[in-house]
This record gives sequence, structure tokens and C-alpha cells, in this order.
Amino acid sequence: MSRPKVRNPQSTIRNPKMWGGRMAKPLDPTALAFSTSIHQDIRLLPYDVRASSAWAEALQRAHVLTQSETARILRALKKIGRYPPPPEELSAHEDVHSYVESRLRRMIGDAADKLHTGRSRNDQVLTDVALYVRESSTRIVDKLRGLARIFLDRASREKKNPMPGFTHMQPAQVVTLGAHLLAYAEMILRDLGRVRILLQPHDACPLGCGAIGGTTIPVDRFFLAQRLGFSRPTAAAMDTISSRDLVTDYVYALTITLTHLSRFSEEIILWSNPFFGFVRLPDDFSTGSSLMPQKRNPDLSELTRGRAARAIAALTGLLALQKGLPLTYNRDLQEDKIYLFDTVDLLDAALDVHLKMVPKLEFVRSRMREACAEGFMEATDLAEYLALRGLPFRQAHEVVGRIVADLDRRGRRLRDLTPKDLQSYNKLFGPDAVELLTAETSPKRKRTYGSVAPAEVGRRIMRLRMMRIY
Repeated sequence: MSRPKVRNPQSTIRNPKMWGGRMAKPLDPTALAFSTSIHQDIRLLPYDVRASSAWAEALQRAHVLTQSETARILRALKKIGRYPPPPEELSAHEDVHSYVESRLRRMIGDAADKLHTGRSRNDQVLTDVALYVRESSTRIVDKLRGLARIFLDRASREKKNPMPGFTHMQPAQVVTLGAHLLAYAEMILRDLGRVRILLQPHDACPLGCGAIGGTTIPVDRFFLAQRLGFSRPTAAAMDTISSRDLVTDYVYALTITLTHLSRFSEEIILWSNPFFGFVRLPDDFSTGSSLMPQKRNPDLSELTRGRAARAIAALTGLLALQKGLPLTYNRDLQEDKIYLFDTVDLLDAALDVHLKMVPKLEFVRSRMREACAEGFMEATDLAEYLALRGLPFRQAHEVVGRIVADLDRRGRRLRDLTPKDLQSYNKLFGPDAVELLTAETSPKRKRTYGSVAPAEVGRRIMRLRMMRIY
């Protein structure tokens, strides 16, 4: 009876896939192409290297790796992180994890095979993503801080300049350009705070949760959390592995920011139209027409609107991705990074544009002031004037409504009225009532906290600067 041949382990060609010898046949090329994520998640390479380095140190503390093996692994990982692979090399790997492990094996041999002890790609990718979110959020918060400062500086300079305020996109009341810009500064500051607040509950390290329920290897997860800069390890392995709350909260926060930038973009699109004429776009942030020589198009603002729609679609897709998944890991979750990376890229680019464009916007103050004469925007001031003199507001509202109706039929404006005209409608109108009918007066007379009064806008800007929240 012949003895079976024994293979030399050193001469065995290992399966390049991380799931090794379970399958008798290699993955069909079509199936491999369908399941690979390497072209998306290769941007996690620096974070995978950091997490793998921390894991190597934890394995040494757990007596799985020797000090010499750990040192070799750390040196090799450092080189892998320093030199990203060329695109043609990516197609041979399923994901960033298999790429790192394959490179590591080629560099240091069998010691590389020990690195994955007790670890799964499930907790590995969650850790990589958490590190990515933390780093990208820091960058985005810095940009939001800069944009808030720009809006506040411009609001401070423009707090006395009147402009029309709209509700239902119809003339409503006279406001100021400064108050309008302050409103966007407030939005951006909320966006900044939202990113910070939503990420706070997620300051926990997933590494060490394994594939579903932890590992028998005595790895110190508190050491891992500290080593990677987290405040603590995650508390429940099954929840950790199945959860994409961090990504969802982050994409939500970024989508709200893009929605705010989209709203601002819509205003710039309207205001730059000559029929409004409130703002002139800088040449280096405008485009022309291939046919019409006169055109000055607000393409950057239009693209911001369009990309906000993409972010909303990403958030919707991310929520739909998770809605029917049982515990714990399902391969559907591989798709989360597409939504995450796209949204981060969209907001990063939009913030870069606005950081440069907003300081260059040329507001046409004379046109804004002139437009305040249209639409009977002082009507509410007249009604409140009567209310302060004892006339019930509903009756005052009716009186001023008749005035507006009469003027509208005659093609006249509120500013055309004389004290005698006003008194013909109600004797409570004094000679001082006509003083209300100027663009500058209406905002100044606002008395409530948070109003558009120039003094109130100035106080709010000063308060924000003193709080240093931006």
C-alpha cells in the first residue's frame, strides 16, 4: 500500500482569499467582480494599517505574537501604508483587508498569517470606518468653522443694509442683508455642532468584537480603544457588528449641511438673476454659454443644489440598506461605504467652493434698497403702529388691508402716502406714521430678541464671537 504524499507547507500556494480552503473551487471571475469592494474601500488603507498595528500589539500582549514577530509586522505595515498600490494591482484582491494581508505575507512570510488571529473583517472594517469618520469629520468641522466665520463677518458689515424679506417667495417685510447672512451663519454653526454631537455616542472601538460575539483570544479591548484614540470599547459585540448607526448619523449630519448650502445656492441663483439684481457673481465662480454671449450662469450654485439631492439619495439608500437585516453581519452592509464616501466627497467639495466664493460675492445694496419699496412691505409696521395705540390688532389688520387694496388699484406705494392720507383711514395715525415707510426704519424698530434689527444682529454676532463656538 503506497503512502500518501505529504506536501511541504512552505511550497503550498495559499489561497489569496481570506476565507481560505473551505471551497473546492476558486470564486468564479464574474462572482469575484460582483463581490469585490477594493476600488471603494482602498481609501481605508491608512486606517486599516493603524488598526492592524494596534491589533498586532494586542496580540503580543495576549502572547500570540512574539516581540520579534510584532516588530516585523509593524515595520511591514508602516511600509504598506506609505505606498498605496497601483490601480492595476487592486483587481486581484477582494477588499483592502485582503490586500494588506497579501502584501504583508509577501513581505514577512508566515508571521503575517498570525495577525488575523481572533479578528474578523467584520470588526476590522468597522474600526477602519470609525477612524475614517473621525478624521474626515475633523476636516469638515474646520471648514464649517471657516465658513461660519465668513458669513458672520459679512453679516456684521451688512447689518444696516435693508433688503426685501420673503415668505412664500412673496414680499413680506423689510429685513437687512446682515440678518439674512446671519441666518446662514446660524445654520452652519448648527451643522458644526450636529457633527460633533451625533458622533459623541460612537466614540467606542469595535475592534475585538470578532465576527459576531467576541473571541477566545484574551485580547485587551480597553488597550485597543486607548491605542486607537477611542474613549472605550463597544459594549455589545452582536450590536456592534450589525450596526451602521455611526455611518448613518454622519451621513445624516452631512446631508443637512448640504441641504443648507443648497438653500443658500437657491438664493444666489435668484438674486443673481437681473430681474432681482441683488448680487453679482465673481467671474472666477461663474460660467458662460456656448451659444449666448451675454450669459453669466450660477453653475456652482446649481451644482450644489444637484449634489444636495445626491446626498439625500445616499442617506435614503443607507437607511433602506439596513431596514430588513437580521442580526448580525450581512454582506449588504458592504455597500454602506459607497454612500459614506460619496457624501463626504460631495460636502468637502461644496465647502471648498463656498469658502472661496462667498467672500467674493458682490451685493448690490442700492438695488436691494430700491426693491424694498415694492410689495407693501411696511404694512405690518402700520398695523402694529395702530395696535400700540389701542386699536385691536384684527381691526388694525383690516384697516391696513384696505389701504393696501386701494393703493394696489391705483398703482401707488405705501411710501406715497401722506399723514393726511393715513388719517383718512383711521384717526389714530399720527404725523409720525409716515416715518415708518422707509427701508431703514422698519428693521430698526424691531424690538424682540433674535429680530432683524441691526443692533440685535450685531449683538448676536458679538455673542457668537465671544462664545468662540466657531
